[in-house]
Amino acid sequence: MRLPPFLTLTALEAAARHRSYSRAARELFVTHGAVSQQIRKLEDELGTKLFIRRGNAMIPTATGQRLADQVTAALATLRAGVDDAREATRGPLVISSSAAFASRWLVTRLARLAADTGEPDLIVRAEDRVADLTTDGVDIALRFGCGVWPGVEVATLMIERVFPVCSPEFLAKHPIRETRDLLDVPLLRHVGLPWSIWLTATGVKEAPRQQAWPSRTPP
Repeated sequence: MRLPPFLTLTALEAAARHRSYSRAARELFVTHGAVSQQIRKLEDELGTKLFIRRGNAMIPTATGQRLADQVTAALATLRAGVDDAREATRGPLVISSSAAFASRWLVTRLARLAADTGEPDLIVRAEDRVADLTTDGVDIALRFGCGVWPGVEVATLMIERVFPVCSPEFLAKHPIRETRDLLDVPLLRHVGLPWSIWLTATGVKEAPRQQAWPSRTPP
């Protein structure tokens, strides 16, 4: 035997639970008239009255209440099945991070992350290359940078403060009173972080005039 349309059954269930067509309509994101029409269709198909008006309330008849209870149970079964299907398609939460950041910051917070996200299965990939969130099977990538990453949603975790340091002996030999004085002293050079980035951020657009020392001896 053919079942009534699904919309008529959900309208019945919501109206019986709320004792109101208006509140059922708000829950289902339809109009009061739409709920009333769906229930009339169901009554016509079943050949019996499902609601009676009592004041401002719509009270289900005995038949209407029994059917509403069965629809409620059926909807709960459907929701459980959909939730199970979603869980089956969800794999572990894969996080890509640089090795240094993963070992010194991330691993100490994994238990809290699992509790906050409800993801008990976490995989951390310690890798310094830039992960491709489309093809690498990575859900979240933690990276150092300026935050311009096209095609992904970006959130700032923390701001890094960068400033130059030197030994007292170096300062005695090379008096430094302002940022521009750094242009005329020997500087350690990092391959990936040139001094020009920091100098420009402080308002100095010139390049260091002395040969910079490498931060590590090349092979």
